Amino acid sequence: MKILLFGAGRSALFFVEYILHHSTTFNWKLSIADFNFNNIDEKLKQHPNLSLVQSDINDVAKRETLITAHDMVVSLLPAHLHILIAKDCLTFNKPFANASYVTDELRSLEPELLKKNLLFAGELGLDPGIDHMSAMETIHTLQAKGAHITSFTSYTGGLIAPESDDNPWHYKISWNPRNIILAGQGIAQFKKEGRVVYVPYHQLFRNTELLNIAPYGKYEGYPNRDSLHYEELYGLGGIETLLRGTIRANGFCVAWNILIQCGYTNDTIKIDTDRFTLKEITRAFIQDEYDSLTSSKIEKLLGIKVSPKSVETLRWLRLDSNVLLNKGMLTPAQVLEYWLIDKWRLADDDKDMVIMQHKYQYTLDGIKYSMTSTLHDIGEDPHHTAMSKLVGLPLAIYVKNYLTGNIKGAGFKIPVTADFYTPILHELSSLGVKFRHVTRKK
Repeated sequence: MKILLFGAGRSALFFVEYILHHSTTFNWKLSIADFNFNNIDEKLKQHPNLSLVQSDINDVAKRETLITAHDMVVSLLPAHLHILIAKDCLTFNKPFANASYVTDELRSLEPELLKKNLLFAGELGLDPGIDHMSAMETIHTLQAKGAHITSFTSYTGGLIAPESDDNPWHYKISWNPRNIILAGQGIAQFKKEGRVVYVPYHQLFRNTELLNIAPYGKYEGYPNRDSLHYEELYGLGGIETLLRGTIRANGFCVAWNILIQCGYTNDTIKIDTDRFTLKEITRAFIQDEYDSLTSSKIEKLLGIKVSPKSVETLRWLRLDSNVLLNKGMLTPAQVLEYWLIDKWRLADDDKDMVIMQHKYQYTLDGIKYSMTSTLHDIGEDPHHTAMSKLVGLPLAIYVKNYLTGNIKGAGFKIPVTADFYTPILHELSSLGVKFRHVTRKK
């Protein structure tokens, strides 16, 4: 059986290790198609069941040749590229899987998939992925007991482990940096106490919830784009409160909001980074000398209250640097991305951390309960990160279960039914990826 993986980026390492670990038992051969294999361990590159293929995803002939030569196709490329691979897999009748959100464009392939009795699967990573599986397992268990669920909130964050936390943002990059910069753009939608709430991007990072996550202390969460979609998907019709969000360190969102209000996350206009220094770009945004940045100055410019601590957090980024990025014409968001990749880089001895927390409120036999389910995982090093592990492992476990016949079906599926999530969660638990559940009467 030949497996093809497109993408050798940050999230690929654990997927590759898992597939190769099982490759002898199941007689698998794994090919990885990309143009950069720096994230793959040198020892893995010598594995007899692994082939590395230099490939440009936009080379149609090469892409089609690779897909037709394999039995199963997986993508860990940026989300907007999945459609190229998925359409080829449909044409050549190859099963396909990825860890990203299923877009409307991908979903539109389902009628043809059903006609061909072909299974595509998505949202098989961390968030989306483990969030669906863990939530649905609990929701189905509660509903089977006759519980009426009135509230469900779910927060996930890729963070820095406490022992590696050495900057005032309490944050370093362990996943796609562009997604970090552009997070939250659009309008967040959720339900709160029976009301539908819309929060536009310019207000998003001021609408945070304080989260107390044992044993790590206080964090804050902001809402993701569309939580309303999950009322039907999760079988929670009529629920009073439903919110999915992102976890950040306490104080992060206030400082990040300043960058948003200044315009530094704009991804439309272009700036000549060969001509203007970072300091000159920043001065243009704040309309003043950056060297004299104060709370009162930001409050006057943006019309929002900020603390001296938030200003000091912002100053730590050194956006007053006289450096020329020399990257040509970039959007402000791209300027910020290039700068933060260095400022928030994981050091050689750093470890990242992932936290996911679900909260349920429900009534059972006339008694009200609250349940908190928490997952936290700390990475081993800057390569074997918790983020890579929790994105790559569930995807790899799905591939094994599909190829061995334990998961079946047709169409475009995500792991919200027991036949999908049960074998994946069971094996994740055996590998140490477990939720801690605490239930209390209200």
